[in-house]
Amino acid sequence: MTTTVTTADLQVPLRISSINHARLSCQERRRLAELGLRPGCKMQVTQKTAGGGRIIKVSTMRYAVDCQLAGAVNVVADCAHNGCDLRGCNL
Repeated sequence: MTTTVTTADLQVPLRISSINHARLSCQERRRLAELGLRPGCKMQVTQKTAGGGRIIKVSTMRYAVDCQLAGAVNVVADCAHNGCDLRGCNL
């Protein structure tokens, strides 16, 4: 099931499924690209911040993203980390 970074549960292995570029400015799209956040990227939401932002973990790095940026990144549970063999998976 697809959700956004804003509504994703904490400490759950996730994979970016898509990015809603229409909701982002040119600078925000550039920031995502600089951070390497693109569809297929594996990540976790580790913390909620004041104002609706999130702290996300990608590999060994942690990044702070604001509410608008987090709301534009669509994610799904990463089946490979949940013991799923991808048969019958809703991805």
